[in-house]
Amino acid sequence: MKLKALMLAFAAATSMFFFTACSDSPSEVVEGFADSMAEMDLEDAKEYTTGKARKEITNMIDGLKEVPESMKAKLEEEFKKEMGDKMSRIEIVSEDIDGENATVKIKYMVVEENKVTLKKVEGEWKISDLD
Repeated sequence: MKLKALMLAFAAATSMFFFTACSDSPSEVVEGFADSMAEMDLEDAKEYTTGKARKEITNMIDGLKEVPESMKAKLEEEFKKEMGDKMSRIEIVSEDIDGENATVKIKYMVVEENKVTLKKVEGEWKISDLD
């Protein structure tokens, strides 16, 4: 049951898209995060985050530390099977930059359109929220 709860937590956190990273454009940050999540590379995904987003990813990483090694491989396999392909197929709908802030609209899992809000932190775009 714990495995299923962790998978749901991963899905919820990824659907929220709270992330950041150094990149030339906010859209590239969103795409980089999605690629990292599709591979379940949480440490890399964390590099795309700041603030609330970073806390969410850190909680995911910490939660995995509590999972027995024998279950981690199965959890990663299930996550990649269920979410990986969908995460790697986000579509950038639009990008709006306003000074140190940006909003990227994405289609996630082909059916939903979401808004990702970014902020420039020390010269690097960081995803701060998803509506």
